[in-house]
Amino acid sequence: MSRTISQTETVTWTQGSGREIRVDQHLVAERTDHHYCDGHEMDITKAVCEIVTEVYVGGEMVSGSWVQSLSKPVAVGNKTVTAQIAYKGRESIGVLAEDHERIKAARSRLEATAEYQAELERERKADETDRLHRESYRMIDEAR
Repeated sequence: MSRTISQTETVTWTQGSGREIRVDQHLVAERTDHHYCDGHEMDITKAVCEIVTEVYVGGEMVSGSWVQSLSKPVAVGNKTVTAQIAYKGRESIGVLAEDHERIKAARSRLEATAEYQAELERERKADETDRLHRESYRMIDEAR
């Protein structure tokens, strides 16, 4: 898969152990997926507007990882952990409250872009069209 990225927000910090954590959030404008169909290979490119998060630990990308908010903050010494990053199976990395706030602020900046807001409006209109379509069929079914 390849992507055309229109904007990136990056948050980095260093853990007490000295390991650097980097969270990249990308606003993706176009995505190309590789498909196999009946023994044929093809690339399908489509316009999208989505936010993709990539997490790097010690310079290595952590595949399939994301930042997950905790249901309750956890006190660790005089600091507070409010999120975690899944890492190497069952291990997770705690994210301090101030770093979590920086990650959320970075995502908010991407969500505030004109192209992302336009995508949300397109989705809202499509949802409304779907709802009206289902409602018309419900009315037809009730009339029978």
